[in-house]
Amino acid sequence: MIHLQQTIGDYVVIEDASIIEAASIGSCVQIGKNCIIGKGCIIKESCRIEDNSVLVAETVVPPFSVFSGFPAQRVSELPECFPLIQKDIAISLYKSFTNPNQSSNSNLNQSLNSNSNSNSIQRPTLAAPNQTF
Repeated sequence: MIHLQQTIGDYVVIEDASIIEAASIGSCVQIGKNCIIGKGCIIKESCRIEDNSVLVAETVVPPFSVFSGFPAQRVSELPECFPLIQKDIAISLYKSFTNPNQSSNSNLNQSLNSNSNSNSIQRPTLAAPNQTF
């Protein structure tokens, strides 16, 4: 059995109940709830995978793309400011995990409400800083 290295970039948020078998996930990526990311997928930087989406094996997600569906397909593009918004979200979540006595949820809600369209970014629940498996 051959094990390939999996890389996850900075400021990546993976929401609840998602299964990740991707080869590579770039920085500033948001993966929604209940997603399945197939083996060998490459998710470039600054992307969003919508809730309940399934990326079939070997899918390549271009930068600043939004993918959705079963099987997931490109449905829209993200604005150039998305990495800044995603960075704020990931940092707020990280702070809430590392210092549970300090409430960062209000900062997160402010960031979501002031920097996004009404349905463009959903509240994430898990942050994954730069990791290699």
